[in-house]
Amino acid sequence: MAFVQTPQDYRDYKGNPFLEACYDAYKYFFEVSMPSRNEHNAIIFCGTMGLIRKSVVQEIGGWDEWCITEDAEASLRILKLGYKSIYINQAYGHGIMPLNFEGLKKQRFRWCFGGIQVLRKHWESLMPWAHWVDPKNQLTATQRYYYLLSSLQWFNESITLVFTTMLLISSIAIMLGWDTGVRPLAGTIAVIPLVFLTLGLGRFLWALRYRLNLGWMRALRAMGSFFSLSWVVTLASIQGLIQPRGVFLRTSKSKGDSNLLRALVVTQWETGIGIACGLTGLFLAISKPPFEGWLTAIFLFWQMGLYLAAPAYSLLSERSTKSMSITSAGDIDGKLICLLYTSDAAD
Repeated sequence: MAFVQTPQDYRDYKGNPFLEACYDAYKYFFEVSMPSRNEHNAIIFCGTMGLIRKSVVQEIGGWDEWCITEDAEASLRILKLGYKSIYINQAYGHGIMPLNFEGLKKQRFRWCFGGIQVLRKHWESLMPWAHWVDPKNQLTATQRYYYLLSSLQWFNESITLVFTTMLLISSIAIMLGWDTGVRPLAGTIAVIPLVFLTLGLGRFLWALRYRLNLGWMRALRAMGSFFSLSWVVTLASIQGLIQPRGVFLRTSKSKGDSNLLRALVVTQWETGIGIACGLTGLFLAISKPPFEGWLTAIFLFWQMGLYLAAPAYSLLSERSTKSMSITSAGDIDGKLICLLYTSDAAD
């Protein structure tokens, strides 16, 4: 047994709509994904609230400082050696979540960028033929599947942005009479994304409702929390591919004065894309298009909601201020630290 992981759990979120949505979104991973991975010895070591055997860390050569999610990267190298891991679904501690949307974006950027770094470094070890190339690679097919999927899923938002761009270009071209070569959704092709969207949302809501035991409104808010981070995940996935190294963006766990203007500034790109989708969809609907045009307009309104979730949750995080009891090194007076250090040294 090389490492044990337990859920990351949090406190001081009840009664705060923004933090409740974040809490339920975090819990989705630890209540749905991790138990499934545990059945196949494919869990991710998350660092926080986990135990790892020192001798195994030494055996793999220590943490990889190149990767900003060094804990998850280490767990893959450990499993490659044939070690075991286990996930115990019981919380043993309660921390603090990012207290505003800006902090949440930084955290998700770091997670996504690190996930792409893991993919860049270990993609060959996750291929079906990996064991033939490297006989020392003891990853099973299921382990490779879970780790490959966890890295590739970060590109979902990039695909969403491409889909949004195609919708905007084709719609504007139709209304202006331009021939861009980009055709609108038509025929069977128009139904395919609708089916995928419906099935995806249905599966997601089912898991939130019945695995996490959430009511409809709370499940929808948790889902909206995921949607609100679409743009930052897109940026992180692209930068993770082209940048050699990443910067560890520290997630602030303290909250200053409410700043509604700042809340909008940090989501200016999402707001711009969302408004563009909404206005294009509105003009397209006013022009009384055929069936395929109406379907395109519906998708544009959906994309609008997807991207405008970011400023909505950013504003919600600033309006849902709540006093918290936070203890950290920054809360302790410098003289007290000196006295404590002197006392310890004397002992």
